[in-house]
Amino acid sequence: MSVDNEPSVEVHALRAGRFTLPERFFVHPASENAKRTVPSLSFLIQHVNRASITTRIVFDLGLRHPSTNYPIPIQRHLETRQPMTTEPDIVQSLAAGGLSTDDIDYVIYSHVHWDHIGEPKAFGKSTFVVGPGTSSLLENSSSLRGSHSFFEPNLLPASRTIELAPVIGASEKVTFTDMSTKNEVMPDFTQSWVPYGSLPRVMDIFRDGSVLIVDAPGHLPGHINLLIRTGANKKQAEKTIELILQLESQGVEVILAHDVEWEEKPENQARFFGASYQTPIERSF
Repeated sequence: MSVDNEPSVEVHALRAGRFTLPERFFVHPASENAKRTVPSLSFLIQHVNRASITTRIVFDLGLRHPSTNYPIPIQRHLETRQPMTTEPDIVQSLAAGGLSTDDIDYVIYSHVHWDHIGEPKAFGKSTFVVGPGTSSLLENSSSLRGSHSFFEPNLLPASRTIELAPVIGASEKVTFTDMSTKNEVMPDFTQSWVPYGSLPRVMDIFRDGSVLIVDAPGHLPGHINLLIRTGANKKQAEKTIELILQLESQGVEVILAHDVEWEEKPENQARFFGASYQTPIERSF
């Protein structure tokens, strides 16, 4: 937290396996045979409220370790994604920083493709949060093509899973609540979607502007992103979000789960959990 108690969070990257993709999936033009081994990153978000109570969130769980624990249809798909490694997995990466899965309050999934779901059974005390429409996917009641689009009906514990509200529309703009006299720490995942700056649909889960869930349709039903304020300058943060289309030029760092260049940069090695890192900039992932 900052010296003036402005709500903010700490964000650390977590290694959660690597696998190989055809370059044509994300580079154009690309050779038909060119491949690249990429990370499947997860992120640890630690929010401290004004009463110094910490809420820990993990965004995505990466690859499942061992991969033989995937259903047979996914294991067949993995034959096309070699070379691949599932170590360190999310559990090992948390342990490197002194945390166990029991320390994680919430697991938020960007979506439920195989390379993001990890092993939810390892998080026996966490509440899982998924985007709208995810339950239909997990029930295999949605028709999607591709060998990677196989979903496990019993992936998540029903008693500890929250599916965000359907996207119906958003009319009232989000305003951040003054939390200076409140001790609440529980994030609110039951609210409706509202616009914020250039973003048409967000949820301000702590109602202090520090952690926004962003509706991000197009990749898979229920796909969501997080926008995190790690610095204490609220006015600059709001200005940056207003200029969301110019993210990088406005100081917002975009980190993608399969961004191999970001993972391999020497200056980013200290930003993985277990290393010392704290920098007041905006991050979206």
